Amino acid sequence: MGCEQCCALAEAGFDVTALDVSPTASRVAQAYRLTDSGFYSFCGSVARQEGRPVQFEVGDILDSDVCPGPFDVIIERRAVQVLPEEVRETALDALAKRLGRVGILLSLCHGDQFDSALGLKQA
Repeated sequence: MGCEQCCALAEAGFDVTALDVSPTASRVAQAYRLTDSGFYSFCGSVARQEGRPVQFEVGDILDSDVCPGPFDVIIERRAVQVLPEEVRETALDALAKRLGRVGILLSLCHGDQFDSALGLKQA
């Protein structure tokens, strides 16, 4: 997810952990300040709770020791699709293993379809 979405979810009251392989991207995201219009365009009329922190982590999604969870929801946004095709199933498995007993894994990709053998549906 982008830093705007992470910040909006945190300020909507969710506990948010953001993982990126790039220390630079993580630093940029930590410095980002969400505007009112950015919050309300993403969260609608939800009451804003400014100051709720996002926990930023640097690491590889393939390393299950990084951000081990369990999480109720994982939103993966255009990270798996840039991996070599032969690694994508492993990456999705690594993310799914971070979910709690009942959890949701949402994987968003653009212009690149996953192999239907992975059991994923394109929205």
